[in-house]
Amino acid sequence: MPLPDIENLNLEPIISSMHEGVIITDTKGVICFYNKTQGKMDDLNPDQVIGARLTDIYQLDVTTSLIHQCLSSRKPIQNVTFFYQTHLGKQVNILSHVHPLFDDGALVRAINFSKDYQM
Repeated sequence: MPLPDIENLNLEPIISSMHEGVIITDTKGVICFYNKTQGKMDDLNPDQVIGARLTDIYQLDVTTSLIHQCLSSRKPIQNVTFFYQTHLGKQVNILSHVHPLFDDGALVRAINFSKDYQM
């Protein structure tokens, strides 16, 4: 049996309910999707961060953000332990996987999967 065309699948209910935090950004680092698990890790309301830049939500810049590094290199970043702070000062340790997303060869987004990582 052939696999269904992935473009026609609605994956939002799955990534919304994952036990991992999920952030999807556009190529400029603007948050397009932010699930509830990520919100719990960061103590932030997902509805309030959609449309914001990563650098406005986190105490990161384009050189320290794993998502920006992935967008710049156009390559996945996998199994990286990472420490960051939100703009409210919440400190978070995660295990992160970031993947670039392409549409017909053009980079369109990045998706970050985070798992709370306690040392």
